Amino acid sequence: MKWEGTVRIDLKETVFDPQGDTLRRTLVEQGYPLEKVRVGKVINVELEASDQKNAEQILQEICSRLLANPVMESFSFSLEKIPS
Repeated sequence: MKWEGTVRIDLKETVFDPQGDTLRRTLVEQGYPLEKVRVGKVINVELEASDQKNAEQILQEICSRLLANPVMESFSFSLEKIPS
């Protein structure tokens, strides 16, 4: 079965986000009443797995080992079966 995963990677709250801070300052200067802006990443993957549990395990491993830096980043993901 094919699965589509959407991975969201964000800097941990304790990590300074210079890109988000610059974006927030720019938007505030343009009149938008923003308190905080954080910039993250979204990664879409398509994978083969026998069932949802197996697909979740694969995606969890990919995120933990390769996509997110556990010192600075946290991640979450969603998974959907692709209709045949």
